[in-house]
Amino acid sequence: MVSSHINGVNHSYLADYRPSVREVILRAKEENDRAARRILTHAISVGLKSLKISPQYVVIAIPSSGAANRIRGYSHCDLLATSVGKAVGVPVVQQALTEVRRVRDQAGLSAGERMTNVADSFALSRAARNIASPVVVIDDVVTTGSSMREALRALAAADIPVLALISAVGSGVAARSR
Repeated sequence: MVSSHINGVNHSYLADYRPSVREVILRAKEENDRAARRILTHAISVGLKSLKISPQYVVIAIPSSGAANRIRGYSHCDLLATSVGKAVGVPVVQQALTEVRRVRDQAGLSAGERMTNVADSFALSRAARNIASPVVVIDDVVTTGSSMREALRALAAADIPVLALISAVGSGVAARSR
């Protein structure tokens, strides 16, 4: 596991972002490939198990855009969170974070553009308003950390403590692009 910090919260990931790993992510995300999702689930599960924290937490995922979910016909993030929750034996709150305004696809944007793109775009959903436990936020890939930072902002605004941030893949840039 590689560890860094995003806004003071531990972020761990198993694999560095590179072309072969990108293909696995795209197969899971865009093609609903279950074998690829199992690989991502395993990587995130390793990260969760390495935390050595109390099992009294819930898993939430960074949300996919509503447009992406409509085009795909499913929510990659919800499927991944469910798979991780089952693998580790912890509860998952589906769609805990929701987009409150439309954002552009992050692919191809610089770190600064990504931060601006997602700024103030997440809020706690109705489904998550009764979360009584700290959360661990998961995502398939973290490159600049902009989505994780936005999730931290939205969760702090709702007074929900975040124990850790876990992704299957990371770039190492997230910790440097504060």
